[in-house]
Amino acid sequence: MQVRELLTDDDAVSPVIGVILMVAITVILAAVIAAFVLDLGDTDEAAPTVNFEFDYDQDASELTVIHGQGDNFDADEVSLAGVNIEDGSDGFDGTSLDELSEFDSGDEVSAGDRFTLDFDDGESPDEYELDIVFEGPDGDSSDIIGSDTGPDA
Repeated sequence: MQVRELLTDDDAVSPVIGVILMVAITVILAAVIAAFVLDLGDTDEAAPTVNFEFDYDQDASELTVIHGQGDNFDADEVSLAGVNIEDGSDGFDGTSLDELSEFDSGDEVSAGDRFTLDFDDGESPDEYELDIVFEGPDGDSSDIIGSDTGPDA
């Protein structure tokens, strides 16, 4: 074989490689489009960013929680986790906001909305802890979006 013949030869594998590359690109593109169309991506809902204000009235044995500012959220996606440290009762644990008289299931909680918690025992505890917990729609994840402790906790 002569060098001159090798340089002028037009036969090569480039058409085969070109076809293989085109098929590979088409398959990858179809997979990416299918993932977006079928919503196979990450579907976790991020926890809202909320600034709660807490007003504890020891005489009335009530804690008023005010959505001061931040993101809106559905009342049924948020629950309470609380404990009266003095007697160990956990009267608010697992209570969803839509179970309170101020909200119904599906209500959106936005800035300025408030709810009031009455302590069960009728006596205002000096020590309590309360967490406001956001649970995403999938139920697999939860984040504390607000918390408060009693005056002496």
